[in-house]
Amino acid sequence: TVNSSSSDLDNIICAQDTVVLSATGGQLYNFSLNGLLIGAGEANTYELTNIMDGDLVEVIALNGDCPSETDTFEFLVNQLEIGVSVSPGNILCANETPSFQAFGGDQYQFFINGEAQGGFSSQNTVGDLNINDLDEVSIAAYDDATGCYQKLDDYILMTVQETPILSPSGNSTLC
Repeated sequence: TVNSSSSDLDNIICAQDTVVLSATGGQLYNFSLNGLLIGAGEANTYELTNIMDGDLVEVIALNGDCPSETDTFEFLVNQLEIGVSVSPGNILCANETPSFQAFGGDQYQFFINGEAQGGFSSQNTVGDLNINDLDEVSIAAYDDATGCYQKLDDYILMTVQETPILSPSGNSTLC
């Protein structure tokens, strides 16, 4: 008989969470995700990442050639539909200040090149970020109802164009 457990007691998780399954009662263990074998051997734990809503994980213990009954775990994943936009756009002149707006959560944190630009705030718009050419701007969001924190898997690549300096060529004397 296999005895298995999940590090998440109710199997309701947030997107990007990691869950560890543990099993006892056998010499060997098989871990399957949606019918596909993902782990087999003497290791009685398996770490799951990138779990999707409705994923079905099965655990079987083996003693010799004799398999146990299957323990099954189905996960409910709270996925936030988050994003960020920029105005006037991602191509700027050196003297322009862009405004970034995040959506899909209750609190937000803005990042430039992976570095947090302050803590979480309910303010979803910022217009005071110091942007340089080729900066990558992204967000993380927190949802009050689910308690889920999620980083955006994408970013906005900023292009900052230098303001041209005009200098006359030739004679610049004016009458």
